[in-house]
Amino acid sequence: MNKRLDQLRRVWATDQKLQRAGLPGGYYLRWFYKYRLASRFPKIFSTQRVAVQLSDAEAARKASALIRINGGGGDLTVFSGLIGDREYWDPALFPMGRLLDLGSNIGLAALWFSLFSPNMELACVEADPRNLSLLTENLSRNNLRARIFACAVGAVEGEAELGINDHMAVSSLISTGLHGHKESVRVNVRTVESILDELGWASVDVVKMDIEGAELEIFRTCAPWIGRVERFVLEIHPNTSAEEIEALVRPFGRVVRRIGFGVEPTFIIEKAKG
Repeated sequence: MNKRLDQLRRVWATDQKLQRAGLPGGYYLRWFYKYRLASRFPKIFSTQRVAVQLSDAEAARKASALIRINGGGGDLTVFSGLIGDREYWDPALFPMGRLLDLGSNIGLAALWFSLFSPNMELACVEADPRNLSLLTENLSRNNLRARIFACAVGAVEGEAELGINDHMAVSSLISTGLHGHKESVRVNVRTVESILDELGWASVDVVKMDIEGAELEIFRTCAPWIGRVERFVLEIHPNTSAEEIEALVRPFGRVVRRIGFGVEPTFIIEKAKG
């Protein structure tokens, strides 16, 4: 009983945060428990797609997205982090002219950034093939034009095994050692440099990273291209640390600072002042 009450308190607190972001009262509560039922009774509650609104008190516009309510979950967690915790908010990021979104999932983060920079140039990189159709649809329903790269990012180009399970927001390269996936799919791997070259971007304002542990490999090999990036905003996963990442980028005049204080810790990497 205590666990259920604690869960209800957490869900209620998240619902209150989302109300402050402009969503109706009970919005998150309703979808959370629908997700819980879908997890317990997957044969009765087949995967459904529901429309959600992305908004922010400081943004001039809103966006609409489809998320999946099913036994695996993931989309609702990402949505809550973006809207309830504002995990990617920092005034230094806006406005942005170009965004390279590494680990786009179904496009929720890209849509959230577009609330503040609707005219930005956008490129999305997503490795999990199960997310690609909904990523494309969510961008289209908000009239966002983007280049979509169906691949993972890594230190070298080629192919690799991507671990997957029912939770479609935690797919990760097997080489990261995260999440203990029982299944995998073979995916293409591109370097950040090759993606920037194909886009024709000599520079980019923001590179967002949510790549489930591959950030360590990326920053170990960033010397050829890091000078083309103004700022990174990223999640740092348990196979590394903010201190280790900062040690890798410090030779390039960059520092790491934490910005997100929700469930998922988020950071900005930017040029050191002075």
